[in-house]
Amino acid sequence: MLSRRLVLRGAASVALLHAQAGPALAQSYPARPITLIVPYAAGGGNDVMARIVGAPEAGEHAVVSIEDQFADAVRTQEQMLDTFEQMLGRTSYLINDDVTLLDLTALPYIARLDQMGLIELITNCDRPHLAAWYARMKLRPSWEASFAFLAAGPFKDWPTMGRATMPSILPLLRRPPT
Repeated sequence: MLSRRLVLRGAASVALLHAQAGPALAQSYPARPITLIVPYAAGGGNDVMARIVGAPEAGEHAVVSIEDQFADAVRTQEQMLDTFEQMLGRTSYLINDDVTLLDLTALPYIARLDQMGLIELITNCDRPHLAAWYARMKLRPSWEASFAFLAAGPFKDWPTMGRATMPSILPLLRRPPT
């Protein structure tokens, strides 16, 4: 059994070690520029928020860079569309000839392209199976209930804004619209 004296001696030793510890020496923060990755168009709400949130921490050292991330996002989107096109070349829907959870999961991505005026990335880029699939999905009764709101309210200007990004997107595409 531990004696009371031994416990007190241990506690006193720990307290003495803490008392002798000096302040931590570290360089000022940040020592080099911080790059904030904002995968959205410059000047948009996300870009502005990144600058506001990053500025107090980084001071004048904040660098907001979107070009590489934007290019990666476009290429990733194009790969996804190509994968869907290949899958739909074999079946009516993404997995088989019935609608599955994968179809319902993929639908919002394609609907967003349509909503943003970028549907030509499907219709004019040699993706006929994907275009036919999207047309079939839009005929489903659940379409109106789930996606009708996309054309109204705060989303009504998105097609114009989306088409305005096409000059930035076209050089990044492997299969540009015809």
